[in-house]
Formats: sequence, C-alpha cells, structure tokens
Amino acid sequence: MDLSHLKFEAPGPGVWGTDGQHTYRPITAMKMATYPSMSSGMRIGSSRYGMLQDGARIVVLHRFVYLQSRMLVSRPPGPQEVAEKRFQALVAANPEVQERFQRAEQALTTKRWRKDVEHWDNIGRPWIMGRTLELTDAEPANLGDEELCLHIDECLHHLGRTNEYHHILNQIGISRSLFFFRATEWSGCTSKELEPLMVGSSPISAGDEPELRALTEALHRDEAALAVLEGDDNEEERLDALCAREGAVGKAAKEFVRVVGYRTIIGWEPMEPYILERPGDLLVKIRHGLTGDYAKMNPDDLARVRDKVPDKHRAEFDELFEDARKFSRIKDERDIYCNMPISGLLRRGVIEAGRRAHERGKIDHVEHMTEASAGEVRQMLLEDGGPTAKQLEERYDYRATYSIRDIPETLGEPDQFPIEPEWLPGASRTLALLSGGRRAPRDQKQDTVGLTGSVASPGVYEGTARILEGSKDLGRIEQGDVLITTATNPAFNVVLPQLGAIVTEYGGILCHAAIIAREFGLPAVVGCKDVMEKINDGDRVRVDGDTGEVTVLS
Repeated sequence: MDLSHLKFEAPGPGVWGTDGQHTYRPITAMKMATYPSMSSGMRIGSSRYGMLQDGARIVVLHRFVYLQSRMLVSRPPGPQEVAEKRFQALVAANPEVQERFQRAEQALTTKRWRKDVEHWDNIGRPWIMGRTLELTDAEPANLGDEELCLHIDECLHHLGRTNEYHHILNQIGISRSLFFFRATEWSGCTSKELEPLMVGSSPISAGDEPELRALTEALHRDEAALAVLEGDDNEEERLDALCAREGAVGKAAKEFVRVVGYRTIIGWEPMEPYILERPGDLLVKIRHGLTGDYAKMNPDDLARVRDKVPDKHRAEFDELFEDARKFSRIKDERDIYCNMPISGLLRRGVIEAGRRAHERGKIDHVEHMTEASAGEVRQMLLEDGGPTAKQLEERYDYRATYSIRDIPETLGEPDQFPIEPEWLPGASRTLALLSGGRRAPRDQKQDTVGLTGSVASPGVYEGTARILEGSKDLGRIEQGDVLITTATNPAFNVVLPQLGAIVTEYGGILCHAAIIAREFGLPAVVGCKDVMEKINDGDRVRVDGDTGEVTVLS
C-alpha cells in the first residue's frame, strides 16, 4: 500500500517540510486542535527575544504536518551588495524590525532567560501542574456523559495552553546555544568536545525528580515494600500494592503515579498511550531511582576546555557555562510538566468515551475513539450522530499504517532566504548565528552496513537492534537492546534503563535523544539518515557514539 493516490502539493508559496522529531505519523483531530496555540507560542517567544524568525506556519495535508518557518523580513532580491542596501533601507522604514533589534540587545544584555526561568519555576509550572492535577483527580469513569464531554473539552483547552507556554519557553535554550557558540570561538573545541560538559545538567531528563526521590527514600526504609516491588505478582498488582501500602511508601507511591503516570510515552501525539498503561515501565523507573545511578560531569573535561580559553574571556566563559548547565533542564521540563501529562489525561477521557461507545455498539474497538474530534465524541455520546464505526476504524488504520517516509519530505520552492548575519547589528547577528543540528538529507548516500549520524553521547556498544515504530513496539524491548527509532521525547526516560544504546533518524546534538542519552550514560547517534529502513529488527549492531557510526554486524 502507498499514498500515490493522494496529492501532496505546497499549501502556499515557499518551502514546506515535514517534522520527524515531533510528528512522525498522521495526526489525530485532537492533536490538530492544538496547533493554533503552538503557533501563538512560537510567535510570542521569538518576538520577546527580538528574533527575526516569527514562529511557523503549520498546515495539515492528509493528516500529515508540514511546517514553514515564518520570517519577519527576508533577504531582498539582487546581488549581495544591492541586497544589503535594500535590506538596510527596509530596516530604516520598518519600526518592527528596529524594535526587534532592540529586544535582541536587551535579551542578551540582561540575559532574559534568567527571568523566564524564574517565571517558570514560581508561576508557570505551579499553575500548569496545579490545573493538570485537578484534572487528574477527576476520574472519567465516575462522570456522566455530559460531564465526561466537558472534562474532555477542559483537557483539550488546557493542552492548548500548555503547548503555547511550552513554545514561549523555546528561547531559554539560547543560554545553552550561546555557551557552545562562544566556547567554540574562544577554545577552538568542537561541539563533540563540549557536549560532555553538559552531562548531569538535566537530572529531570534521566527521571531524577522530586516525586521519585521521595518514593525511593521511603522504599529504602521499608524492606517489606522493596519485597513487594520485586515480588511475583504481575506488574499492575505490584504497583497497586505499593500505592495501597500504609505510611510513607504508600503516600509517596500515590503521588509519584499521580504526577508521572499520565505522561505520554511516544512522541507528542496525545492519543498515544501514557506511562500508567505500562506499569512495568514505572517499576523499572522506580528500580533505577533506587540505584541513584545518574551521570555526572567529569571535572577534568571542564578543565581541558577552560584551559584553552584566553584569560580575558574566562569570566564570561564561566558565567555562560553556569547558565547553560543551570537552565538545561527547562528543555525537558516544559514537556514533562507542560503538555505530556495533560496529553495523557485527554487520552484517558477519550478512552472512557470509547468504552461507552463500544458498549453501546457504536464502535468496534475502544481505541478507535482516539480518532474522533472533541465535537464528534460529544455527538456520539449525547446525540445520534458523529462518524460511523467504519470511518473511525479507517482513520485508525491510516494512522497506524503510514509515516512521513511515505510522503514527500518537502513541498514547494524557496521564495525567501535568510538575512546574512553580517548585515545585522551585534546581538541580532549573534542570535542569527546560533543554530542546531539537522537530519541528513534523504539524497545523501550511505550503504546498508555502515550508517553515519551526529555524535550525541560517547561510548561504544554492541547489541540487538529493536525498531520502535510506535507504542505497539514498546513491549518487545528487552534489557540491553539498541533502540532504533525516529526520535525520542523526555517521557522515554521510563524506557531508557532497559537500553544499551540509542540511534534516531532525526535530531541534532541538542535534541531530546542526545540529552537523555547523555544523562543515562548511553552511547547514542542521532540524525542517522534512513536508519529505520536500513536496519532490521533483531540485527546485531554496533553503535559508536564517539564517531557517529552505526554498523550492522549480523
């Protein structure tokens, strides 16, 4: 089967591209409803920091997402000298561009990210998690049909707000990018040499969070509870037994499950399973927390880089280094505390609606309700309307069958080009030069035995390749496997204790897979072109996190 019968044409001028790091498969109607909030967050974040990027246009074609970067202003036509003069004339006539230049200067001078993190810690995260936990405590099975539909609407609305805030926080990553940019300039070190300096800077990425620490501390004081954790009962029964236990263990276990359990595991699609649907992964996460085995930066790595920095830049190097490490956590926290738990709660409500529709003979499988929009859920529960069982099944099968490998990677032709950085004033020039890794283009030639991507986390490991196409494949992961997947997200930290290495098709050195691999001390290669097609499930592979090479051994 293929999608050759569908037309994929550029939805407007310019180049439109797929986004394999976030939307690998066709999206659901629930996910589609959140895109206006995401676009809004991107625009707000870019504007506050004075960036010339102005968010992104997001279009859905046959349920696949295509994006196009928005630019406040693009390169005028003509040869270099002519284009620069036209650009300067445009700047002189455009107050908004002049204001962006001023905001960029203020952002770097005042280190705006510090205030943004302060807002996140003291206002944003407490409010978001407070509302999320209110919705967590509303058990869908106890609600009437009308109340359940309202609950789903409230979850969807909150997901929109969290997605917006998530993208407003995007620019905090400037603190890390700026450190890499300046440290490379001053020391002559490569990004590969600098990455070890970030190890241990984001404990949350490895799952080291307050609720887990409280539980593991209680377990260390209760040998009988430890026996329950390692008992012979099935995984769900053991987790339930920990939560039902009297005293500190029971209290901590319930709070741990309440805060962590509803985070979605695979990607950013809210209709994919959440962690609590796989209680065994939560038990693995608890066991890993008991060891306290989290990666730490080697001070010798820092000394080697710092010694290469000229004396006149040492103080600024130290300041940028401190900020980069201190605020690295925000990249994953904005997922773990923003959109992932409310995504799982939205799914929980929809699954309950699906259970009711299935009992009434309206759908053939509970999971098929995940393809309905909020309005269609309401029609199916409260009215004699909505999509048919067959229509929902077809939508479900379409999402499960196809991926972005089945569609054009890009659409359209370039109609605008970025401004040359040297045309910009100081701070704006610096922001324009900060950039991250990209996936290798599809036409880059590689053989099927040796594949190359970006170095993400050092070390060499040999093991069995486990291809992860979606949530259905999670149950096949065994201890020591090499995860081969499109991309990862922060909630993958419940799976990582079982892995020996990670390889992703998309991503750069600052992507989620790179971060969590370093925090777990796992060799990792990211941005490895077509690895999902060229390695078979069960192959014996070697992952070289020092060179970026992935080799099929047998």
